[in-house]
Amino acid sequence: MTLARPIARVLLALALLMAASIAPPARAQGPEEELGPAKMALADAIVARVIDGIRFEGLRGERIDAAIRAWTDHHIRRREITPRDSTIIQLYARRAARLYRQG
Repeated sequence: MTLARPIARVLLALALLMAASIAPPARAQGPEEELGPAKMALADAIVARVIDGIRFEGLRGERIDAAIRAWTDHHIRRREITPRDSTIIQLYARRAARLYRQG
């Protein structure tokens, strides 16, 4: 009977490994799914402002990041977004600005 317990543990571990290998991998969510429609509209508005800054004011490099942070901080202070939402929006806006600058 003392050998039955270790064998049961090994069989349980094997069953868990097989189940994990069969299960579909976790799908990474994009900003659209993560933020939802209202906050995504806010993110798009921030992107539009930053692109206007690039086009008309010649924003480059660190100034683009500073503008994005300033806008997200403004919306955090107004309690429209959380700091986590701010991080997602900043990543989204930086990527959009980089793609805009690349053409």
